[in-house]
Amino acid sequence: MTGGPDGVVPMLAYRDGPEAMDWLAAAFGFREEARWLNEDGVLTHGEMVAGRGRIMIATPTPDYEGPRLHRSHCDRAAAWSRAPWVIDGVLVYVDDVAAHFDRAKDAGATPALRDRARPRGQPPLSRGGPGRSSLDVHAAVTPVTITTTTRHPASD
Repeated sequence: MTGGPDGVVPMLAYRDGPEAMDWLAAAFGFREEARWLNEDGVLTHGEMVAGRGRIMIATPTPDYEGPRLHRSHCDRAAAWSRAPWVIDGVLVYVDDVAAHFDRAKDAGATPALRDRARPRGQPPLSRGGPGRSSLDVHAAVTPVTITTTTRHPASD
């Protein structure tokens, strides 16, 4: 496949796909490559890139519930979400983990694991933004991990 994405491409669902794409660009520096909306303004297909990685985004159906809304009426989903980065995650490599965290925080992200010890001196973990899909962030050269969980009211 010439000119296409390398390997596996995560496909993420959001209740408000256009808002999710805007937030992912602002908070995490993803660059938009495609945004296809239907006649009602619903995102049928979106593509964003970060470095050499790519994600695809869509709003599946009018009946779709994002993780936060689903947890609000499903005890099992609430229990699973105690470790959201395990349930629904995307691995992202960045050159500067601290700058990545600061950008996410400036866009409204809040610490995800406020009071828990962080291994190997990692910067604080962050959450915020649409959905609650986990972004597991690693330095591009040195594999130091922070987990960034996105959550935004549009995903309810």
